Amino acid sequence: MTALIRVPFVLAAVLFFSVSPALAGNDSIEKQGTFILSLQEFPDCRAETLKLKYHVQTENGQPKVSAAFEWQGSKDSAADCLPNDIKLALELFSRTGYVRHINFQPEILKSGEGFGKADASVRTWDKLLCGWGRKDVNDCYSEEDAKTFLESGYKVVGFQIWR
Repeated sequence: MTALIRVPFVLAAVLFFSVSPALAGNDSIEKQGTFILSLQEFPDCRAETLKLKYHVQTENGQPKVSAAFEWQGSKDSAADCLPNDIKLALELFSRTGYVRHINFQPEILKSGEGFGKADASVRTWDKLLCGWGRKDVNDCYSEEDAKTFLESGYKVVGFQIWR
């Protein structure tokens, strides 16, 4: 009789641990997608659309992230009017209500030329989730806090552009 009770409990525990996102291992934090912003104004430049293609994952226990960028300028703007030193910050929102960013500086091609080379620079856990903008870019979570943030469940909610 105890064996019959124990089997469903063990099966339930196995199912819970195999589908729990926080405990599923390397793929538990993986997210990828594309965000599009419309009608952004920059000095002497107007972008009709801005796209950021991103991928967040772990590989061999280390964070592996990448982002590529493309844009389409308005007909009144030069094809190379967007500064090539802009930075992008992928915005992540945790279940606990905190917002953190992964900062990127991908290649910026001319308007309409497609996605530039992705920024896939190697990240350490303690330089992965940070603020954005000049003042907060070095305000990063510790390795432990970054892992907790990502493993507890998060959503990618957009991106910011800064210089």
